Amino acid sequence: MNAGALSIVLAAAIFGTAGLFVKTIPLSSTSIACFRLLVPAVILLALRPELRVGLFTRPDKHLLIASALTALRILLWVVGFLLAPMSKAVVVLYTWPLFLTLFSVVFLKERVTRRNLVLLLVAFSGIVLFCSQESLLGDRAHIYGMACMFMVAILNATVLTVFKGKLRKHEPEEILLYDNSIGALIFLPFLLADVPNLNLQSLLFGTVYGFLIGFAGYYLLYFGLSRVKASVASILSYTEVVTAGLLGVVVFSETLSLRMVAGALLILIPATLVRKE
Repeated sequence: MNAGALSIVLAAAIFGTAGLFVKTIPLSSTSIACFRLLVPAVILLALRPELRVGLFTRPDKHLLIASALTALRILLWVVGFLLAPMSKAVVVLYTWPLFLTLFSVVFLKERVTRRNLVLLLVAFSGIVLFCSQESLLGDRAHIYGMACMFMVAILNATVLTVFKGKLRKHEPEEILLYDNSIGALIFLPFLLADVPNLNLQSLLFGTVYGFLIGFAGYYLLYFGLSRVKASVASILSYTEVVTAGLLGVVVFSETLSLRMVAGALLILIPATLVRKE
């Protein structure tokens, strides 16, 4: 497996733990979003202070717009996971690789082979099968949560399309700093207002969440996107759902059904076939 494909698979494995953090951190959705965005921004500014020159003196307006969309996306993502069960939220959320493939063809002029399109649809069918233990119908809160996730799917595909195009001129660390900067500034006042509710456990979980998901996961994702086609990245990203499912079995003693196993195979087989590209 080449370095780009391996990076995306590792990123997907990390992202599979995100729902666990959101469900266990006892803070408001805006404070959780702030941890997710602020921690990687602080790390990047500390490790790569020269990146401030481009961000503060010669900012790229397209990257700034994408960064603002990321702030909205992260908030809707947290709200979606808080309102809807993970199995329902994941099915709606993981329409984003379909949108990413479409946007990469329209805006980046990437060529998607018929084989990869079929593999993408097979992987998406695996998502539906993997998460089909519960009906997609539910109460009003669940519907609102799934609506949030659908908007997240479109925003995620939009932002990744912009970043994919900009990776031709910007390094992954610079893209990652842009991705988090505006959202960190927007949500910082909410976290400061939530300081009375902070304890050592919340602070630790929030910091680990921001580092693991916001910094390590997204650095691997942008590194991989700079080296593989968006359509290939879309298929590989579906392995996140398998990670999340296995985490539920190991940590929460959830039942691993034959339907979940079949869905996992429909996800992993396309990812295995496409990695050679």
